[in-house]
Amino acid sequence: MGIEQIPKFEKNIAENKKEIMADIHETKIDKENMEKSLDSVINALENEQELIRPKDKKGRPGGIVELKKNISTLIIPDLHGRKEFLIIALLKKDERGRTNLDKMLTGELQVVCLGDGMHTEAKGARGRWMEARQESVNDFAPSPNMDEEMLRSFGTMKLVMDLKENCPEGFHYLKGNHDNILNEEDNGNYPFTKFANEGALVKTYLEKKYDQDFLNKYARFEKNLPIIALGTNFVVSHAEPKSVYSREELINYRGNPEVIKGLTWTDNDEAEQGSVEKNLKNLLNKENIKEDYYFGGHRHVPGKYSLRADGRYVQINNLEEMYVALVSPDKKFDLENDIYNVSPLAVEEKKEKEEPKDKEEKILRGEKFDFTFPGKPVDIYLGPKHLQIISVKNDSRFNIDYLLIDPNTFDPDNPKAGGYKGLWEDQPIILGRGNPYRFELPNTVSHKHAIITVHGDKFEIIDLNSLNGTRIEV
Repeated sequence: MGIEQIPKFEKNIAENKKEIMADIHETKIDKENMEKSLDSVINALENEQELIRPKDKKGRPGGIVELKKNISTLIIPDLHGRKEFLIIALLKKDERGRTNLDKMLTGELQVVCLGDGMHTEAKGARGRWMEARQESVNDFAPSPNMDEEMLRSFGTMKLVMDLKENCPEGFHYLKGNHDNILNEEDNGNYPFTKFANEGALVKTYLEKKYDQDFLNKYARFEKNLPIIALGTNFVVSHAEPKSVYSREELINYRGNPEVIKGLTWTDNDEAEQGSVEKNLKNLLNKENIKEDYYFGGHRHVPGKYSLRADGRYVQINNLEEMYVALVSPDKKFDLENDIYNVSPLAVEEKKEKEEPKDKEEKILRGEKFDFTFPGKPVDIYLGPKHLQIISVKNDSRFNIDYLLIDPNTFDPDNPKAGGYKGLWEDQPIILGRGNPYRFELPNTVSHKHAIITVHGDKFEIIDLNSLNGTRIEV
């Protein structure tokens, strides 16, 4: 029986999608819910079918994922607490209006994530980690910064777990070097630190807020993750392969820490000469690999992608953007067109180049923008969420000059219905899911997204290093 004939999972598509969508909209994480997801995903990983994950010598699913050969693969790089990135990639629609999530659930697309779901690293992360380290001195009482970090990291990982549970044949998450909840130096794992000894901070926080049994269960989940995926014309792992590995070594990875280290920790320029080319030939079982690629992430890439290993290794991991790769089994991979940015702001930036606007536009990513109210509504986009600033100076129903409104829900003839927030003189408001006011804010809006302050007819808007940026049209 070929891989394409593997029996479908037990739940029907509608039930699976309902559970995934519920998790997409979830904004709180607690121990009980995390443990339920851990139990389910461990069961899914430990019982993966042999045609997808060939068994090791002890009868356990091995380190290789054999991807389906007749459908396309969406590769999503390191997540680092960016649940919004995963959501946007899954809900991205094709020209027929079908989302990647729908295609994955119906067996028309498979998704491979390159791991590293924990530990945020994008803009704003350094400051939060430094504050979290100070909170640890006081035994995390209180711990708003560490709480925020764990909401981002566990929110991302809970969605990963629920995707694997509900679509075990179509969703695969590969182990990365950050997938080490115990912060151990063993089994190919090494303690992690970048800004503020993050690995130790997370472990200490969870020992206090959760318990050791939870940590051990989470570690069991991580140790069951695969480390490499094989397609028709490509190979994927978290990092560039340090050496050349046989199928047997990869399948029996649990007993070989050097294999795990070599696919999760390899730094740029650290791989052995020719390791990418030789692994492609051996693992794809072909001699001519001129149109084949090895994909990975691990290290930040400032642009769309970086080529290494004589152009055979494609590194995609821009921590400030949302680049993904779509590999089709029946056509040559196009580096320029098949790696693309799913960020809503990227789409709007492209539109701006194609369709000049009659308004001045400013896109903020951790920056400030000052402007004078132009006498007509000012459009503000928190990622894709559209709000407006309007003047109500001549409206006797209000005792202020300006309102922030949701143009889709605000009814000027019935303002009591909601959909607005008053902007008071010299009283900054923080917009985000942590302060939704009367607005319905999706998960593409950060917890603390932007600050708006009004001084007379002058406005100041600051983007708080939000994941999807803030766009203003004046």
